[in-house]
Amino acid sequence: MFKRSIFLILFLALAFYLAKWVRPLEILVGVGTTLAVMFFLYKRFEDSGDDEEDYVDDDELKDEGWGAPILQVGGLAVIMCLVFSGIFTWVLPPEPANAQEDPQVIRQREMTFQKIDTYTDAGSFDKAVDILNGFINSGIRNGELSGEQKSKLFARKVKILIAWSDNEEDTNKRMKLLAQAGELDRRYNTGNGDLIDEKVRNIKLENRDEAVKLPGNYQLKVHSSKVAGFSPVTIEMTVSVLDNKGNTVKNLREKDFKALVDGDKCGLELSRIQPSRNIVILQDISGSMKQEHLHKAWMGIKAVVNNLKETDKFCLVAFNDKPHLVCNWTGKVESVENAFKKLKPGGNTAIYDSVHFALKEVERWGSGKNYIIILTDGTDSSSKRSLEQIVKKVRAAKVPVLVIALKTSEFNANPLKKLSGISGGQYFETRNVTELKALFENAARFMDNRYTLYLKPDTIKATSEHTISLTVGRNLNVKETIKL
Repeated sequence: MFKRSIFLILFLALAFYLAKWVRPLEILVGVGTTLAVMFFLYKRFEDSGDDEEDYVDDDELKDEGWGAPILQVGGLAVIMCLVFSGIFTWVLPPEPANAQEDPQVIRQREMTFQKIDTYTDAGSFDKAVDILNGFINSGIRNGELSGEQKSKLFARKVKILIAWSDNEEDTNKRMKLLAQAGELDRRYNTGNGDLIDEKVRNIKLENRDEAVKLPGNYQLKVHSSKVAGFSPVTIEMTVSVLDNKGNTVKNLREKDFKALVDGDKCGLELSRIQPSRNIVILQDISGSMKQEHLHKAWMGIKAVVNNLKETDKFCLVAFNDKPHLVCNWTGKVESVENAFKKLKPGGNTAIYDSVHFALKEVERWGSGKNYIIILTDGTDSSSKRSLEQIVKKVRAAKVPVLVIALKTSEFNANPLKKLSGISGGQYFETRNVTELKALFENAARFMDNRYTLYLKPDTIKATSEHTISLTVGRNLNVKETIKL
């Protein structure tokens, strides 16, 4: 009787587990536990020395049959099954009945990623990041993202932030984007840490402008230092050496320049390739400019454009209350002369808006070495943009601004000196209108005698600040330091 009960219990327990959970671990534990309990009960009855089927008591039934054992053992099996099913539900929750993802969910996710890629390729990085953030936040809120999926999505965001930083002009914004990417990389281990560190270092080496005094009334102007995105590092520097009158020193050779980077000797190459030049001439035609001033200004502009090569191009922008393009890009003196003769003085002075207009023009024109020459006799009085905004634009554009100032009693030179200095250009001034032509000729020499140096250190320290020592000139043995 007892043996048959054991088989019945095993069958019931196995059927229960197979019907409710199709999970091997639960079936194994449930069946094993039932066997263990039944074995304990069997041994207990066996040790009593009595056979239940042969035992006869006048006060009890001779044979209880199947009823009582089935009810007792079946009840025990049901209780055990319920206990173990509860334990496994808590410790090891069952797999979803339908493991396959809804096709509509998959389709929507693919459409979202496609939209993110489209915005990224179009340069709309802010929209791409907004969509990706919404997708990530929704997935986290609804518990739909595993740890691995979350890491992949944040790695995607890091790459978008890096691409975004490469397309930004404002240095502060680029650094903020890379800082955000770096934080995500550290938190989710996206594998982009080295690339982010390299880009941060390169930004810190860009757009440094210094004017260093040298013996004999010489000075060295350094502009647009930058680091190429590969190793070993190459530092590109565009320099002009000026005498005490502001004239450029001509015919310097590669051996006239010597450089140290962080105290170590480095290779140096002098570029002999002169790229084509694109020059925007900004002419002040406000009410304070007299017709005589315009005539003398034209004589100076003519000296500049006559000195240009066939591949060089220039355009003329006149400004008073706002800038006007009066002669589009050309290489012909006659074109700009006809436009210049039609100019009439009048109105206020919008210097900062005009510089912004000129930066847009050189960007529109294309590749080459770009310059802005501005002639003015006044202080800005009608620009919508501030000096600080234009300084940021000029620094990011890396376009030298050459200022020719005709000083008057109310003239404020500081903003113009700041614009020329921050851009790596030059500031010229005079109170005598007859000297305008000579100042334009100085500006032309400045553009002619620019030296592009490529410094190639064997090693460079991964720090935010580097020291470059330059010795310039055949007879100059003094080294000056420029902090980059």
